[in-house]
Amino acid sequence: MEEELLLPRVVDRAALKEEADKLRQAVMNGTVVDRVLSNALREELAGNSSIYDREWNLEENQYISDIYSSMDLSYGVNLINSSVGTGKTTQFIETKENESRAKPGYIVLVPLTSIRLSFNGDNDVFSTGICTWNQIETILRHDNQEYFSDKTLVIDEVHGFFLDYGYKANVINRLIAAFPLFRSVIMMSGTASPDDFSGIQFNKVYKVYKASKARKVLSTVVASKVQDLVLTQLNTSKRKTIVLLNDKAQCEALNQMCTRTGLVVNADKKNDDDVVDLYVSGEMKFEVLYGTYSIVEGLSIENQLDEVDVIIVGDEHPARIEQFTNRFRKITNLKSVTYYVNRKEVVEVGLFNRAEVVADAKVMKELLQTTYEALQTDEAKYSFTSQYRKDIAGSMVYFHEGKFEVSFTGIDYAYSEHRTREYANDFSLLSTELKKYDFVVQPLRFEDGDGDNNAVITDTAKKLKDAAIDAENAIIEEYLSDAINGNVKPVEEATELYTAVDQSAEKLLARGLHKDDFEALVKGFIDDRTFFYRAHMDADYFPTGNTIRELIVGMVADRTNLDAFAIRDIADAVIQKVLHEYFAGNTALMLKHPMWSKCVTMGSTGLESNSSKGAKAILERYITLSKGKNAKVNGSVIKVCEVIHLSLTGLRFTKPAFTSYVGATEHVEARQSLEGIKAKLNQLRM
Repeated sequence: MEEELLLPRVVDRAALKEEADKLRQAVMNGTVVDRVLSNALREELAGNSSIYDREWNLEENQYISDIYSSMDLSYGVNLINSSVGTGKTTQFIETKENESRAKPGYIVLVPLTSIRLSFNGDNDVFSTGICTWNQIETILRHDNQEYFSDKTLVIDEVHGFFLDYGYKANVINRLIAAFPLFRSVIMMSGTASPDDFSGIQFNKVYKVYKASKARKVLSTVVASKVQDLVLTQLNTSKRKTIVLLNDKAQCEALNQMCTRTGLVVNADKKNDDDVVDLYVSGEMKFEVLYGTYSIVEGLSIENQLDEVDVIIVGDEHPARIEQFTNRFRKITNLKSVTYYVNRKEVVEVGLFNRAEVVADAKVMKELLQTTYEALQTDEAKYSFTSQYRKDIAGSMVYFHEGKFEVSFTGIDYAYSEHRTREYANDFSLLSTELKKYDFVVQPLRFEDGDGDNNAVITDTAKKLKDAAIDAENAIIEEYLSDAINGNVKPVEEATELYTAVDQSAEKLLARGLHKDDFEALVKGFIDDRTFFYRAHMDADYFPTGNTIRELIVGMVADRTNLDAFAIRDIADAVIQKVLHEYFAGNTALMLKHPMWSKCVTMGSTGLESNSSKGAKAILERYITLSKGKNAKVNGSVIKVCEVIHLSLTGLRFTKPAFTSYVGATEHVEARQSLEGIKAKLNQLRM
């Protein structure tokens, strides 16, 4: 029997396209999970915006200075993506008689004090002109801003704009706000591309590539007992080693247990003699360096070595892996990178459609502006922006000087965080990205490690962490005693934490904190390091008769305990209020919101809390509840939560006469960014 010849069938192209669009949308919203299609859509969503105006491949003995005259950086905002060792920062710095300063017409800003010290900068915009990012405030507050109109602002390490936005939001937003003051801006990084900045329109974008003299070989180790494997490698290696582990206590524990000489580098130790010497001299005198993210930027190890080890612990963005590997500057043969990650179930993290996120943010911007302008009094407007601060940040919007704006930097940060999760769950994606940085990526290795040794390291780290907290608490208690007795130490005699607590307490007293509650404030901070943040939220609260907190207080009435049903009833009332007052009744926007989507679902009659846990989380944004406990009610044992405070802290604030003025630095984006505010409080521990 002859084989039947199957001819091509006639296809309805319109119907085919319709089905393809349905499949595309299903993959986009996560109802269909397909890794191949997801990766294809990721490439499509990335677009082709990362085109460079010009690219150079430098020889070993060439630097940016050899090609700089071919770049047009005379106006606008410009980006230079330049490999390590090309001299991108030194291009804008001159040294005369052992004194370094920015070249005439330039101001050079670097993210860390350590980098500034490596160039002998004095952190004075008008002296050496080599300063940290934080000095942008000096520029923005300067009486004569015309002074900067013929200057070029150079910002180094701008990958921090999206990798570190979670704890540098305020300064990053202020940097961007300062761009129009300058004739031109030059942003520099070894890893950032134009696609990383969705809200910046670049004049010119240049890429300068210089091959690394040393091979970079990366081995990924998936393990359940990571700490033991790290310690074993440290003890057996004969090469200089740097370790990136974003946990200060774990770094200290490994250093104590390692048989080789080591130095721990983090924000707590930034003024230690050995750390300062390391950054200024560039000479690594110890066999092992352990560091948190503080070590990623600013450290240039100038030892001339043949081979070195680089150890990275925990899921990281490929750009951070590249940045950390390049802390060693003068290696001739091999940088052996071991990337340790915890064994876990691989999950499909979905897609991040940045264009859609931007579109939603633009909708929220207009919606919020309309709502805000419809409010009749300054008190109502202030109350609106204060009580919805977290919601505004979650909508990727910020409020500044009466206007809502799209938070492009916040969107870029969220995208970066999502990409990190993608890389953590897809080794092929990670490998592809790392190969762009010239890494030789080895196949995955699966190892176990010794459970007993791992437990000892973990226990040591816990004890060190507890000891560090006890030491901090002793300083805070010393401050409290001194303050009560009227003997607060001057700055030059006090520790940084002591002074920071004093300054934070003074700010809250200035905002109306009752003096009788001063002791409760400081003791609250001892128990909860977010307590100052919560106190500022209470200080911001402005009752109008129509706030969320007043709704909750009215429904709680005189009850001191709430059962699960009461909590859900109140939470559902809050959901409806927020839906109509903040989201203007748009359920789709509320279900997309990163904060509300975790605790809200569509029920038979509309939006409602998705669980008892979710309902409790909603109430705890406005008042303080205890953990659930068993109580006997009408002969039955039920779970109830005690109403501890009808606010976030229970502290009392005297509300001053309301004025419509809001300081320029009070309502910038970081004020609405929960990450940014918490980061400021975490600095009290540094």
